[in-house]
Amino acid sequence: MSGCQMWVTQSSAHAESLLHFHSAFGGSIIVSDMGRGLQKPCIRWVVSGGRARSVAAALVQVSVVKETQLEVAASWPSCLSIRKEMAGSLKIMKREPQCSSRSTCSWDYLAGFFDAEGSIHVKARCAAIQLEVGQKFENVLKIIHSFLIQECPGTGIRIHQQTSFTRLIVSNRETCQFILRRLLSSGLSTKRPVALLALGVSMSNHSHSRAAIASLVGNQARYSRLDEEGIQRAKQITSIKSRQRKELSSGRLELVDQLHQQVETLKQDHALGNARARFGMLRHDIRWLLLRGAVQMGSLVTTSTAAPSNN
Repeated sequence: MSGCQMWVTQSSAHAESLLHFHSAFGGSIIVSDMGRGLQKPCIRWVVSGGRARSVAAALVQVSVVKETQLEVAASWPSCLSIRKEMAGSLKIMKREPQCSSRSTCSWDYLAGFFDAEGSIHVKARCAAIQLEVGQKFENVLKIIHSFLIQECPGTGIRIHQQTSFTRLIVSNRETCQFILRRLLSSGLSTKRPVALLALGVSMSNHSHSRAAIASLVGNQARYSRLDEEGIQRAKQITSIKSRQRKELSSGRLELVDQLHQQVETLKQDHALGNARARFGMLRHDIRWLLLRGAVQMGSLVTTSTAAPSNN
């Protein structure tokens, strides 16, 4: 590692933040990944040398997760042997990032963090929204969680820990709306169009809003997102299960068993319908890629520069 270099990588479809970095700190914007299949190309903002040290010194004042890494970058040594030692320290810091004891959160910080790491969901079965932020390391989520508990008037803010991943989830509608409005006023950029759509979700525009949001976000959930028929099936299952609970509380066990069998049958139909929808979308996407000149390379499909076939 001969010098100090910093970079930020984003999908080409949502690269507004890179323009902000370039405007504030200079540097270069280059292609990072050409994309493959439905994976969109990525571009990268890069800054090197003395400018990188200056950028690190500026960002360390507002960082929570990478504060210690930025401190190292800001004081990057000229001695080669010390550089090698510091490079090893940086690798450890990246594997096990630690938030400083003086780290604090703000709405401005959260707006930038949510732009990069957050997601906005509209529930399939009702006109409800949910906010999520996922991280491999939970320290920063605990800081954000404490901040939101103090700042938000509502409830429904929790941390859900999994084996190797942690999510901060906000499920209360009023709390979600409050947070989105504060994020918008604090400079939310990349996810601004999705946030505005989510704030306007109602029963009358539920399906339209979900479709509009799906067109603005990435392809990660493309094959698991319910279509309109899937939403109706899910609502029917939810309705019958609700009735089943009421009948159980009334002691009508025979009717409860009948409803249980009905739910199980509907679940099987639901799974089959979802599979049909996924494979139908997959076939559509494969044909679309082939028309654009996609070729198979090993187990992957990539897009070539060849003209689409006329066959």
